[in-house]
This record gives sequence, structure tokens and C-alpha cells, in this order.
Amino acid sequence: KALLLNVSPRVFDEGIQTAICAIGEFMGADRCHVFITEDEGRSARLAYEYCAPLVPSRRERLSSFPLSAIPWIQSLVGRREPIHVSDTGLLPAGAAAEKRRFEADGIRAVLCVAIGVRGVLRGYVGVEMTRGPREWTRDECLLLELFSDVLAGALESSRLRRALDETEMKYSDLFMQASDPILLIDGRK
Repeated sequence: KALLLNVSPRVFDEGIQTAICAIGEFMGADRCHVFITEDEGRSARLAYEYCAPLVPSRRERLSSFPLSAIPWIQSLVGRREPIHVSDTGLLPAGAAAEKRRFEADGIRAVLCVAIGVRGVLRGYVGVEMTRGPREWTRDECLLLELFSDVLAGALESSRLRRALDETEMKYSDLFMQASDPILLIDGRK
């Protein structure tokens, strides 16, 4: 958590990357990823990715995709349910789009949870297996949920920090460019 709060954007990114590498390695996953929503929640981009040795990255291909392409996952996430798939070959008929996507990417098992801030979906964090099906444990699911909560707080803190910096810059420019004197009065006693 300390790696992600009150830090520069570069250190923030490095902190997330370090965390997903640690999670992926700890869980023995082939991939660990963070998708961030964009376009008012209509699309997502692969923002951070860990890949085990010899597992290909999908960063180029998943730079942005519409969330409407994964309706089954969206329905679960909308209810704040984790996506817990031990064998993608056994997905229900309602998950046909996801099954095709998983097969194309060679994904055999998935565990994924939503990143939510004040009831708004901000992204997903998840792990995948390409070597074969995998039973995910309750502790692994709890680890991802905990990381999701930390990440949600860090993303919101980062967003608020950027908004504050923009406001400070705007008023600083206004103050510096003013031709008339400006008197600041602190009303606190």
C-alpha cells in the first residue's frame, strides 16, 4: 500500500507493476494483470501486466477493447462478484464470447475481481493460467480482493491529487498574471 499512496506517477506505476509481479509469482500464475476502464466505463485497457517466463504478453493487442465484448464478465462484475473460472472450457453458454476470447488467448483458468471506487467500476485485477485448468483457493480470491481495495484507494488518491494539482496551477497562473494587487486574508484565528 505504501508503494502506491502519495507518490509521483512514475513511482505509482512502478508500485503497481511490482505488486502484480509479486502476486503473480506468489500464486504461481502465468499472468497477472490490471485493466483500467476508460471512456466512461465503456472500454478498458491493459494497464499493467506480469507474465511468467515463456508466457507471451497481450499488452499490444489489448491496448483498448470495448467492455461490451465480455458481457458475461460484465454482468458478474456489475453485481460485484469475482470471476472464478477453474476451467474455461466449462464456461456456461451465456459466456460464449468470453470462451472464444479465452481460447484465442490460450487461457485455461481465470480469477478476476473488480476495482471499484464509490460504486463506479474503475477496472479489474486478475490472474490467469495458460498451462491448464486450475482450482483457485479462497485465500487467492481474498488476496486479489484485498489488492483491488488497495488499488481502488490508490487510483482515487491519484485522481484527486491530479485534480488538486490542476486547480493549484490554474489559480497560481491567475495570481501571477493579475495586473492588480491581490490581498489574501486568512480568516482563521
